[in-house]
Amino acid sequence: MTPGTISILLVEDDEDDFVFTRDLLGAAKGRSFDLVWARTYEDAVREIRARQYDVFLVDYRLGEKTGLDLLAGDLEEGRLGPVIILTGQGTEDVDVEAMKLGAAGYLVKGELRAGELERTIRYAIERHEALPREPRGVETSPHVKRARVVAFIGAKGGVGTTSVVANVAVVLASRGLRVTAIELRGDYGGLTRLLNIAPLGDLGHLLDATSIPVDFDVLEHNLALHPSGLRVLAAPQDVEHFSTLAAGQATAIVEAAAAGTDLVLLDLPSSAVDSNREALRAADIVALVLDREPSAVTAARVTLDLLRSWRIEAPVGTVIVSRATLPEAVPIAEIHALLSLRKYGVVPAAPDLFYRAAATYTPIVVSRPEHIVSKALDELALCMLLLR
Repeated sequence: MTPGTISILLVEDDEDDFVFTRDLLGAAKGRSFDLVWARTYEDAVREIRARQYDVFLVDYRLGEKTGLDLLAGDLEEGRLGPVIILTGQGTEDVDVEAMKLGAAGYLVKGELRAGELERTIRYAIERHEALPREPRGVETSPHVKRARVVAFIGAKGGVGTTSVVANVAVVLASRGLRVTAIELRGDYGGLTRLLNIAPLGDLGHLLDATSIPVDFDVLEHNLALHPSGLRVLAAPQDVEHFSTLAAGQATAIVEAAAAGTDLVLLDLPSSAVDSNREALRAADIVALVLDREPSAVTAARVTLDLLRSWRIEAPVGTVIVSRATLPEAVPIAEIHALLSLRKYGVVPAAPDLFYRAAATYTPIVVSRPEHIVSKALDELALCMLLLR
């Protein structure tokens, strides 16, 4: 096999689907794949025992068996390599069960595109390589491994921070990662509206029910679930639960969430509150969100001064969101020159698309996955996942 080639075992009983998958991989740019086809559950077991593979694509339906049977048995909950479950149609129960058994991803065959398949494979391999290796027979606790924490903070209000968080979170959750998004503010926010979920619990209920350190089970009880698998701790939904986070509460919430997930995304308000300082100090990456309006660029410079005064040690980079076409937009190159920060991502202008997403309560990456804006958000999600 050529060095750098990704070896894949496809477990699929339909030859047409095998040919379709082979053609998709052949159309993927910049990658070389060695695809081996196992037509039955028994063939798959023989292949697994005969050689090593970088990734496994496993059809959910395998005659009398299912892909989950294979995942729960011979693939040993992902220990032999990352497993991506393929199915003919989306089924939430299969998605959730696959994730519980250690699947690295879940894809609907009829909706597959070459770029999506290639990215999912890449994400799955990278996440698998980053996992700690435990000896056989040793049980791992969800409280042991701390997740990566990415904090998004707007240079000012209205630049699209929550839209970015919603879309990036859905992208990563859809790739099979266990993602928790936290709307870390004491008053109402718009994350649940953008995701079209009505949480029974929220940050206000959490703070009423626990103290420092935050009880992990109480946190889990107050998380809402999006169809992508994304877990959301919403800002208080009712006025009676509005409050200012006390000292230590933001840190405690972030650390509790980081103990039971793969990735934590923080949606922070654009203000100089102590809870922001705590959250940013707990973050591994900080994304400063701004648009190209002159006042937003000025606000971004002020926010940077604030972060320096807080001695934030995490790397800081920019996410430039062009949600509207502005007559006096600051050129992107000029923004980067003025701020001297790492470039995490640029979201192209698409005012009608952002408006429609807000009006229909559907993230852009779900409603228009092939749009250039979705591609930009997808690349931003990958950046957040891989950045060191």
